Amino acid sequence: MPLYSQKTNELSGGVSSDWDNWHVSAFARRSLSRKEFVSLGGDLGYNNDCFGIDVMYLKQYTTIGGQQRNSSVLFTVSLKTLGSFGLK
Repeated sequence: MPLYSQKTNELSGGVSSDWDNWHVSAFARRSLSRKEFVSLGGDLGYNNDCFGIDVMYLKQYTTIGGQQRNSSVLFTVSLKTLGSFGLK
């Protein structure tokens, strides 16, 4: 059984930039057939030789495959000699 009864055409895109030890990115997915956003999100982070920290945001506007509409914020701290730890 298909998830959708009609063809779904989507457009997605993103931008990112790095400068010094910082990085930032943003992305979007839009359904052309349903004329609504599927998801939007972005990331901001800092990295150096010892550690890194990232904050990521994701907004899901549609219900797909049982996943409900939601917003998520993910924090990740990476200690280069020990590993990574994240919270959602």
